[in-house]
Amino acid sequence: MKIIKSELEYHEYKFYLSGYIFFLDTYTVYKRENTKKRKYDSFENYDRIFEKKSNITEKEVPLTDDIKRQCIEEYVKELKVKFWSEK
Repeated sequence: MKIIKSELEYHEYKFYLSGYIFFLDTYTVYKRENTKKRKYDSFENYDRIFEKKSNITEKEVPLTDDIKRQCIEEYVKELKVKFWSEK
């Protein structure tokens, strides 16, 4: 899930779904110097599995209720109901 903060910065959250629970898998803050540069650089990073890649802790990740709600809404938006024959 990508949250655009400005033309120069965005935050990316990736979640892992286990059963009925979403767990934060990775969180990364991307920034670029100006709008002329196309590439964003990773500024802050949290990774649940590869802790050596992380430069912030789990407690430092801004996982607000608003972001949690948005995660669920994006997941529900993708759900579909079909007959088995419509695979």
